[in-house]
Amino acid sequence: MLLRPSSFVLVAVTLGLHVASAKRTCFTSLRLKTTSGFVEKEFEGFETRAFLGTCATIKKDCPGKLLEHVKNKFGPQVNPMGGETATNMCKFFDKEILPSDDPVVDVKYKASGCGNEGYMSIGRLCCFKCKSGPYTVFHPIDNCAPTERPPWCL
Repeated sequence: MLLRPSSFVLVAVTLGLHVASAKRTCFTSLRLKTTSGFVEKEFEGFETRAFLGTCATIKKDCPGKLLEHVKNKFGPQVNPMGGETATNMCKFFDKEILPSDDPVVDVKYKASGCGNEGYMSIGRLCCFKCKSGPYTVFHPIDNCAPTERPPWCL
């Protein structure tokens, strides 16, 4: 089977555009800082396209799209953290986090192959880890304000 010249041009242009618009990954992790140290856990990163895979584009896109990525994974209530977002992050860290721990969550990003990395603070995170029968439930503490443990939370 012979390719017509127009087919060859179409294939060449398609391959050229694919190579010119290379994917790069922004690797991400969450870091919970408390008075007793910090815990860092990776979570799914995100891809971005850069013309010719340039580091300049990825260095801009990783931090620029980071907050939206966190909201897509954990929920919309970031800084101040609350509701579903706080519950999901507490589940992610799988620990009780009290106001006395002076907790702050940062998101770390690293641009693949470009040597660019940094942190973005997304707010304070506090929650009780409660046992309810065979289940573990995370109960967010609004604004990390000092409060009593709910009576149902064992």
